[in-house]
This record gives sequence, structure tokens and C-alpha cells, in this order.
Amino acid sequence: RGLIVTTQEIRAGNLNLTIRNDACDEIGQLSEAFNAMVSSLRLFRRSDQEKLLRVQHSIQEAFQHLPAAMAIVDAEGNIEVATTSAQAQFGLAPGMAIEQAPYPLLAELHRLAQSPRPGEGGQEIIQQFRDGEERFYRPRAVPIRDADKEFRGSVLILEDVTLLLQNDEI
Repeated sequence: RGLIVTTQEIRAGNLNLTIRNDACDEIGQLSEAFNAMVSSLRLFRRSDQEKLLRVQHSIQEAFQHLPAAMAIVDAEGNIEVATTSAQAQFGLAPGMAIEQAPYPLLAELHRLAQSPRPGEGGQEIIQQFRDGEERFYRPRAVPIRDADKEFRGSVLILEDVTLLLQNDEI
């Protein structure tokens, strides 16, 4: 009975338990093997969590040094990571909902990225005045999908197209 209850707990994600083993028969051997398996699972989980934290920290550091305005938005619409320029120029702060962004177009692009065939987007232009200078940005959202093609978020990219538009005017 204890083995069944412990198995159900582990299935629910609780790897911090072991089975008391007082028997020397087959159930005792099974209990020992079960405890060894759970111990290995704990090590794998800890190793995976450490690796994930390293990758996440590295991505955040790399993002902070990119000159382009970019942000990663999760499937629920929360900004996870944003470049310094995305934070300063567009108010896209980590932890904030994309729906709260100063530009509703960004939330709409994120929503469009969720469809199996995301729309082109990126045709709209955001105009900003910074330090007395006029700048133009073309936003787009690139979907992030897992191995099963499930939507897991999007990367918002705000491309500075000021020079392109100025060249067109000339």
C-alpha cells in the first residue's frame, strides 16, 4: 500500500520522499530499487533546473547588450525578457503584461503570432520622437513553438527603419 501511495505522489511531482523498507523479500527489493530511482530523478531534476537557470541568465545578459528593441513574451502574454532599448523606448518591462504596453499594436502582433499561420504583420510603423529626433520602428512578432508545434510565446522585434524611410523620401 505504501508503494502505491508513494508512486501516486511521485506521479504528482513530489520527488522528496522515500519508501520505508523493513522487508527482505521481493517487496523490500522493489522498495530499494524504487528509492534509488527516485533519488536519480531528483538528481536529474536538479541538474536540469541548474542548466535552465544558466541558459536563462545567459539569455538575459545577452539580451541586455543587443542594440535592437526586442522582448520575449510568454504564451500568457507576459514579458519575460526585454532589451534595454525595448524598456527605455517602448516601456516593455519584464513581468508586465503585453496588454499593458503603451502600443496596443504590440499586443495584437503577439496575438496574431499564436495562429498556426501567423499574419505578416510588420506593415504598421510606430513613430517616436526621442531627444528631438524623429524615429520610425516596424514591429513584428515571431512565434516560439515547441517540438509539438504548440505556441509557447513570441519574440517581439521593433526594427528601426528610420534610415529606410528617409532614403525613400530622398
